Amino acid sequence: MIQGSYLSNRWFILASVWVFVGVVGMVFPMIFPVYIAAGLVLLSLILWDYRQLSKEDGIQLSLQLPSTMELGRTYEVPIQIDDSKSNRSSAAQRLFAPRMELYEHSKESATYTIRQQQATMSIRPTRLGYASVPGASVLVNSRFGFWNRIIALPYVRPYMVRVLPLRKQIEESKVAQLLTRQKIMMMGERVLVRGASNDQFHSVRPYRYPDPVRHIDHRKTAKFQELMTRQFDSLQSHHLCIVLDLGRSMCGMIGHSHKEDFYLAVAYSLAEYALQKGDRVTIIGFSDHIHFCEANKSRIEAFHRLYQGTPETRARATSSDYAVLEQVIARQVMQQSLLVVLSDALRPAGVEASLPSLSRLATRHLVLMLSLLPHHLSLERALTLANDYEVTDDILSYLLYLHHVQQRQQEIEERLLRSQVSSIFVTEDYWMTAALKIYQRMRRLAA
Repeated sequence: MIQGSYLSNRWFILASVWVFVGVVGMVFPMIFPVYIAAGLVLLSLILWDYRQLSKEDGIQLSLQLPSTMELGRTYEVPIQIDDSKSNRSSAAQRLFAPRMELYEHSKESATYTIRQQQATMSIRPTRLGYASVPGASVLVNSRFGFWNRIIALPYVRPYMVRVLPLRKQIEESKVAQLLTRQKIMMMGERVLVRGASNDQFHSVRPYRYPDPVRHIDHRKTAKFQELMTRQFDSLQSHHLCIVLDLGRSMCGMIGHSHKEDFYLAVAYSLAEYALQKGDRVTIIGFSDHIHFCEANKSRIEAFHRLYQGTPETRARATSSDYAVLEQVIARQVMQQSLLVVLSDALRPAGVEASLPSLSRLATRHLVLMLSLLPHHLSLERALTLANDYEVTDDILSYLLYLHHVQQRQQEIEERLLRSQVSSIFVTEDYWMTAALKIYQRMRRLAA
């Protein structure tokens, strides 16, 4: 939007009348003095009216914007225009909202009428990500309406917005269907919580009063020549370890969004839910090396890099080294944990590289590989849409391709299951809600 001041249509209409009076004055000379006097009055009036235009320091904009929005939903966002600090007599008439890569406006021109010092902006998120909302431009009129001015204004404070995948509610029957072939996961949970007591052994540490005397470990005490006590974890709290694959399998786009943004969103959502339930959370991002490791955290602020999508959370065009990951987990995750690996299991090379390390990790931890199935690879969704069209050779070929993809998913699941690793593919619509439901099911079994 070009900034600046310009004369309005009202002025040109008045100027046309003034010119008409001048033409009439050429026919009737007695009117000509009126023409000259009117011209001087109009010139003085237009100069005075120009000085009444509002400036940037007299108008403030504020938003009622949610901090998170869901992909594909439409949001009505009120914008408040406060010109009480302006000593001018002009008024704001229209608001021009700038384009932003994360959302689109319902109006193609992105122009909104201001009524009672408020405009309502209608937006629809089209891309995942985290970004600041740029300021807007306001069209103000002078007191007599001879001048218009477009002013670019920032908001009274920075507004940041995070666009997340759609949280479409998933039925329990669909969750059960996802877990149908994941018997190892259920068995693994029962191994994880096996024992007669309500507590699970974690580690040994120096004795501190008033630790129970019955928990003193006599062998460790003799070895270290000081009192050592066993430390236990309650089964009501767990340790969730989220592994985020940032290698080549995460490169690419899903719709208008980067693939890794879907996985960042679900990782942050899982961590937030686990912390609300009192669990401890570890998140590791890796490709050919470890990019970040937040271990044994109990506050969500430790994972804001996932929320903001900082550079270390972006995908790299390198192969993922699961051996490096295995070493870090051995050092940072000492107790038996719920290990959720976020990776694209449809990539054959990635699955082959991960099997040795994941199978060894599965001997101690409950390992689940969670993968996103985009819309264009969902056979169930394609069959539903195909009912509305005439089946052509192209549609039939596409459906056969999706059937092959589905068979490939089953082969991957079976191969991972033989290594004691569960693998679940979740469609794009239920990506956020299904991940939480699966984790809830795991916690209930361990309670």
